Amino acid sequence: MDNVVLLPHAGSATEETRRAMGDLMVENLVRMVREGTVSTPVPECAHLVTKG
Repeated sequence: MDNVVLLPHAGSATEETRRAMGDLMVENLVRMVREGTVSTPVPECAHLVTKG
């Protein structure tokens, strides 16, 4: 349509959202190191996690 403009992920461009995304990344990294799991797993990446 001529009267429509689409913008990808513009809603995540706030300072608060970016901070929350960074905090979640750190939470996932710390949990992976400590427990071998994450708070927000991605099913398509399950094969990348080695269990030891």
